[in-house]
Order: sequence, then C-alpha cells, then structure tokens
Amino acid sequence: MKIIALLACLILWTCVSSPTQSEPGTWQLVWESPGDGSYRSIHFVDSNHGWAVGDSGTIIHTENGGRSWTQQQSGSSSNLKVVYFINPQVGWVAGGDNTILHTKDDGQSWHSRAPAGDSSRIFTDLFFADEVTGWVVRQLGELLYTEDGGTTWGVQRSWEQGGSALISFVDDQVGYIMPRADSMLYKTSNGGQDWIPISSQHFARAKGLYFTDEQYGWIPTSTAPS
Repeated sequence: MKIIALLACLILWTCVSSPTQSEPGTWQLVWESPGDGSYRSIHFVDSNHGWAVGDSGTIIHTENGGRSWTQQQSGSSSNLKVVYFINPQVGWVAGGDNTILHTKDDGQSWHSRAPAGDSSRIFTDLFFADEVTGWVVRQLGELLYTEDGGTTWGVQRSWEQGGSALISFVDDQVGYIMPRADSMLYKTSNGGQDWIPISSQHFARAKGLYFTDEQYGWIPTSTAPS
C-alpha cells in the first residue's frame, strides 16, 4: 500500500466529525512519497510522532504529523510488514526473514529481537502492551509471546491449518485474534493463556481488527475476493 493512502487514512481519523455528528469527515493529503516504494504499515503514538515501514528494511519517521518524513537506518534489508510504538521512544517492527527490531530512542538506533531458530519466519502483526509484554503473529500459524521486551520468545498459540492472523489487544490481559484459517474471532482475558470463540460469524474477507476496549471493536472487510 502506498504511503499516500495510509496517510490519508490518518488524516481522515484526525479530521472526522465526532460520533454524535452526522457530517462526513474530510481527507487531506499531507505528503507524497517521491519514489515508488511500498509502505506496509503505519503507526502514530500521538498527533505528531509516527513511523511507516516497507520493503528492503525501510523505516521512515515524522515528528510533525506527516508533513515531512526522515529515513531511519534499520540495519535490515528484509521486507518489513508491521510497526508498533508504545510511546515516542519505544517501539518494534517486524517482517520477513525472521526480523523483529526494537528501538528505545525513537528509531535513531534499531536492534534485533528476533527469535532463535528458523530464519525463514515471516511476521505479519504485532502488539506490545508495555515495554516488556508483547505478541507477534507468524504467517505460518503461530502466535509468539514475550515477557522481556523481545529478548526471548515462546509460542503461545498455534493453529494446525496454518496461515496468518489478525490481532488486537486492549491491555496485557484482554485481546482478540482472528486466524485466517477459520476467520473466527477469539478472545483472551488472561494474557493469551486461553482463547475462547466469541462469535459464530465467519469474517472470511476481514482486512483488519481493532478494539478500543472490551465492548467496542471494528473489523473492515472486503466485498471482493482477496
């Protein structure tokens, strides 16, 4: 996905009317990439500080709400697929070739937090509740978990059918997962030790999963085949 579309989504969120109003939101293009590179994920911790990641180890950073971006040196040539920050200093990115990177200085330096073993792992989603507690999704059907900021990882859940999954956590205890294999929504209330199906509906064309708390969540879907 081009950074143009990603940033447009951000500006729509910041400009959209409140839920009690019926007026539509507005879109504003704040920046256009000068090259042809694709950006896979974007994350903002506030209205000014954000990061986007893409192919060949690309990480870019803004401190002014997306009006200008600077390149950061990831030290990786792998395709990066997801980025997540818990504050303007501390964040993680993940992607292909068993890549998980971590920063404590707003991306000025990045350090590997990759699990030991298989170098062909591809990670497609991640979430950290704080500086030590986090999860990452492996494309071939595993949910990995860390309690030490990514220094060590263990498999917390796997699904025999394989495939990736969408995740969304509210905090270090409550979270939701939707494996692509069955497109069912599951919930944990104990940090991922147990997962319980909470919907009989299948979301076969779900494109995202986001919960703000235990009561409110969103699942964008496609009407066309993936």
